[in-house]
Amino acid sequence: MPTDASIESASTSNNLSYRKSHIMVPEHIVQEVMDDPRFSTDLAFSTNAFNHARHAVRNPPLGTHSSVNKIGADYLFPNSPRADKWRRERHFLLHIVAELGDVLLAYEYLRLGLDPDIKDLHGRTPIWFALQAAVKVHTTPDNVMAPQEKVNRLARYTRVARLLIEQHIDVNQSHDGVTPLILACKARDWETISLLLEHGAIKNFATKTYFSTDKHRKKFMELVSTKSLTEGQERPARVCPCWSGKVLPECHGIQGRHPYPLSFLCVCGSKKSHESCCARKTPVFEYWEGTHLVPYSLTTADKPASYQKLGRAMQSLYFGKFKYRPDGTLRDLDSFPDVPFAALDNVTLEMFRQEMIKLNLVDPAFAYAMSKYRFPLNAGVRNWKTGQQVNWNRTVDEYIASGVDSRPVFEIERAAKIGQWGGPLVRECEGPECGKLEFRDVQKMLKCSRCHITPYCSKECQTADWKNHKSLCGTENQITPFLPSQDNINNYMIKELSKEPEYKEYMSNWE
Repeated sequence: MPTDASIESASTSNNLSYRKSHIMVPEHIVQEVMDDPRFSTDLAFSTNAFNHARHAVRNPPLGTHSSVNKIGADYLFPNSPRADKWRRERHFLLHIVAELGDVLLAYEYLRLGLDPDIKDLHGRTPIWFALQAAVKVHTTPDNVMAPQEKVNRLARYTRVARLLIEQHIDVNQSHDGVTPLILACKARDWETISLLLEHGAIKNFATKTYFSTDKHRKKFMELVSTKSLTEGQERPARVCPCWSGKVLPECHGIQGRHPYPLSFLCVCGSKKSHESCCARKTPVFEYWEGTHLVPYSLTTADKPASYQKLGRAMQSLYFGKFKYRPDGTLRDLDSFPDVPFAALDNVTLEMFRQEMIKLNLVDPAFAYAMSKYRFPLNAGVRNWKTGQQVNWNRTVDEYIASGVDSRPVFEIERAAKIGQWGGPLVRECEGPECGKLEFRDVQKMLKCSRCHITPYCSKECQTADWKNHKSLCGTENQITPFLPSQDNINNYMIKELSKEPEYKEYMSNWE
């Protein structure tokens, strides 16, 4: 088990303040943890936690959240002698956090959507690591570990276990015949024993043999009698991982706008807080996607209802053959979150991609990237996360490296790669009759200092274009240029929606 010394060496030499770390946990919980000597740790404020874990939680591949879950334990301890072993055994972030009993990082990683039941190579989950470590501490002689230190460490493991259990882990999972309830009994962790029973843990008749005294056996059987679920009784509702203190059905499980916390890292992928970054341009909200919270920007809130319905129909592919599920049933447009392509199945997305290829509407490199990631709809706001951009562009690089396309690399990149604003990575100067391209004619484009969107190769071009640009600068109607593939997809969507009976309603206040 990693020691406190290993935490010290990994974190305290490069600590960040709470404000600069932008830890993604509500401030009242951060304060509670840091004020409690049993729980306090500096690891959450280390540069490793900041630069790796927080910035690695970005857009995963289609239909999965796997890239978030598979951030290795070595990200927190890159210089640990155990790093190679962790990689071999698929020891991920929540495993090491549970083994350390790091309460604050457990709060954070669960809020960021890490799977509370993720297994390592041997099938061990975070609750197993937490309770196995608790057993080791409980059985450590007092002359090896001071009694108060044992109390402190056991309190950490109890809290981590509670967080995991209340996220609805499988409380009856077994590793080599050992269940969480058995481990909790071995650790004499009465709080965790009680909570496991309340959430449906099944008592094995041999479990009480793990107690050496009649007093403890009697206490255990009393808990079994009073805390175990009765037949047909459901376990308590899942606690919302936003840590509001409410259960999920009464919090993010309710449809509606749940504001993205201002103190958290901005969703665009910068190293600033949301408050200091994109919150000044567009509101960001969160919704529950079945296993984790997902941030999204709502840029049409003040538009007519028909305009909003058109936008939802476009980003839900709610037209033609695409509005039907693979089983032939009609999808419910109102049930879709206001997020491009959220909750769409992979079959429908692939069918749409093939249609775009068939109609020759998308560049081959763009089409290749569509097979792995949700394709970007240009929204005119800085809502394309750095991770999404990197993943998309890396996939374009895969296409280039495959050698199937004889075009020059720069031409392919210009046709398919995405910038942080959701438009082209290779930007063209907006100056009148200029046409210079980024990375070819100039190393980096300048941006309008007011809207931070429109690119120019020089101050001269910006000055020359100001008369045309002024009326749109910083307004809600301003958008970045589209890639040809994006433009074609948008036009196709509008054309197909025009065939739908609801089209007149959609467009009544839009044109």
